[in-house]
Amino acid sequence: MNHLYYRLAVTNLRNNKQFYVPYILAGMVSAMMFYIMRAVQGNDSINSMRGASVLGIVLFMGVFIVGACVFIFLF
Repeated sequence: MNHLYYRLAVTNLRNNKQFYVPYILAGMVSAMMFYIMRAVQGNDSINSMRGASVLGIVLFMGVFIVGACVFIFLF
């Protein structure tokens, strides 16, 4: 019985790869953008720069906006 489900799943993936492949690629790129923004925002070296308070606010807003767009785009 499990072989039947496996075969159905593989057939479905093959037949609908034009939908799955772009979604998976977009998800990977979106996750990369979010984590890159989050890594830059969380970097301790940012605090030693001139204008660090404004830069921290801008990066926080950027992380929030990218996260919201990723959430909307993927779900």
